[in-house]
Amino acid sequence: MGILGFTATLTAYTQCSDRREELLEYLRQNRDLVTRYINEEIPALSMDHVEATFLAWIDTRKLKLPAPAAF
Repeated sequence: MGILGFTATLTAYTQCSDRREELLEYLRQNRDLVTRYINEEIPALSMDHVEATFLAWIDTRKLKLPAPAAF
């Protein structure tokens, strides 16, 4: 990491806690929206509540797909 990356990281950790909290809340809302939609609107799919990820781990086993990742 160069000096600009170091400075940006240091600033983010020491002077941007309000922005960080806003971002975390935004990400939580998106996670909850996806989880709720998958679990309530698409009966063949399910998704467990996740705490720390940018990925939605969607269970497709009920569909019995030969290649779920391609789905």
